[in-house]
Amino acid sequence: MAFKLTKNEEDQFARLKTALTAKYVELTTAINTYNEEMSKLCNPLQETFDEYNKYLNELRSFVETVAEEKRSDFEDKSDDWKEGDTGSGVDAWLSAWESAELEEVFIEFPAEIGIEFDNHSEIDLANEP
Repeated sequence: MAFKLTKNEEDQFARLKTALTAKYVELTTAINTYNEEMSKLCNPLQETFDEYNKYLNELRSFVETVAEEKRSDFEDKSDDWKEGDTGSGVDAWLSAWESAELEEVFIEFPAEIGIEFDNHSEIDLANEP
């Protein structure tokens, strides 16, 4: 039994290796295109999130300031007023303002795709032992 490739096997090996190399180039091109397109889509979305969070922070600051000012005004009222119907309603309203949870929104974008293999270039097998 001969331990070397036949001419047919050599040809088939060369053809498959060439095809694999071509597909590797196509794969890297497709991945690069994907990453570029994802970046184009993610950047405006991130900008919109940043703007949203900017306004959310402004609103949160406004709500906190109003709640503090109104709570101070509330505390200046008499105990009888605070315990009455109007005072109880104002206290509930203030509690809602004080407990408003206005948290920033964050998004995680998918990581870029990368190729972690380059095995097509390592296929340099000898024709015989």
